[in-house]
Amino acid sequence: MLNKVASCWSNCKKVIGIFRKNRIGEAFFIIISKYHHQQARKTDPVLLGIPEVTPLVPEKTEIKSPRLNLLVPSLEKRHVFGGISTAIKVFCRLAVRYPEARIIVTDSSSMDIDDAVLMLLAPLAKRGLNLRRSVVVMGDRYGKKLPVARQDVFLATAWWTAYILEPILAWQRRVYSLVPFFYYLIQDYEPGFYAWSSRYAMAESTYRSEFSTIAIINSKSLSDFFNSQGYSFARRFCFEPPLNETLMEGAETAARKKREKPYKIVIYGRPGVQRNCFELCLEALRVFVSRYEALAGSWEFFSVGEDHHHVELGRNKKLRSLGKLSLVEYRQLLMTASVGVSLMVSPHPSYPPVEMAAYGMVVITNRFANKDLGRQYENIISVDKLTADNVAEEIYNACQRVESRSGNPCAASMKKNCCQTWENVLAGLEQLTM
Repeated sequence: MLNKVASCWSNCKKVIGIFRKNRIGEAFFIIISKYHHQQARKTDPVLLGIPEVTPLVPEKTEIKSPRLNLLVPSLEKRHVFGGISTAIKVFCRLAVRYPEARIIVTDSSSMDIDDAVLMLLAPLAKRGLNLRRSVVVMGDRYGKKLPVARQDVFLATAWWTAYILEPILAWQRRVYSLVPFFYYLIQDYEPGFYAWSSRYAMAESTYRSEFSTIAIINSKSLSDFFNSQGYSFARRFCFEPPLNETLMEGAETAARKKREKPYKIVIYGRPGVQRNCFELCLEALRVFVSRYEALAGSWEFFSVGEDHHHVELGRNKKLRSLGKLSLVEYRQLLMTASVGVSLMVSPHPSYPPVEMAAYGMVVITNRFANKDLGRQYENIISVDKLTADNVAEEIYNACQRVESRSGNPCAASMKKNCCQTWENVLAGLEQLTM
């Protein structure tokens, strides 16, 4: 049966590729994809498990010096977004107090390290750390063991790195007769990435570890959310992420630079990340183009963040996918754009709305629980009830504001955290210990 499904799937992909660019083809593609996945799950043992929580097997080592260990899913370019970059910065800051440092890659089996990551690790290299020898790739860990010493201390990042760390801490406690603790960089409420499910439950369990946790929480709104949900940690450090250094270079100029027609709307488009509401963004753009055809005629539409097909919006308008841009390319785009749409169903504010606002754009995002960026930035509009109609109306209002100013940008909301540096916002982090 599975062979027949696979053969049918192969033929369908060829046909779908011809007409996938329209909405019917796209819908059909999604339906067939889901059916194929459901059929495969019935017989494929890999799909019945949760591969990212495959245990790491520890073994004794005689390293005497205290060593900080970063657990991170990948260091490859295609995986390095804001979250991993932030993890590297936090790691480097904490590593100041440790004579040794090591990075454990938990998901990828590649030693291909993004150049941007190597630049972030430069401070450790200056201290004599051999980066290539200090990166341990455990993505393919069958038959491998991870050397763990008495004075190894760990920094977990994604929820599954914290989940697979817990048995290692239990082993460390038993073998070395000590009471271990760990750092946990929390950059979102990760159970929310899933439906109520095994992954939801496992992710949530990492916030209630039996081991002392030093929580390092990205943004006050996320920290407040954890408080509201009743989570407590042995120690807690909260920081507001500053604007990226490369983006900071152009923000002040962009906030004064008049935009020329055709004006640009930029959406943060990541179809593979459900919390960014790509489908809702598309529906909102289609409503806007259809309902306000005269206004939409002088605007162009671009999507950044993840590769996808260009999407027809109707009325001869198209959303053009630019994929994942370099920071320099992204900076150039923001300097010429007037309206941004970046949705995030999460208590974390995310980076793109603040980046766009710093460049003088009018930005549409959404409220969630206690998160409301509209209260912090005058050129960010926080949609309370997240529907395509409501987002489309705010896009219309934003475009009207831009046209009424003849393309001149907003007085950008350069809040304190936009003008800070990582060194400032992480000051004192290295003093946290148990």
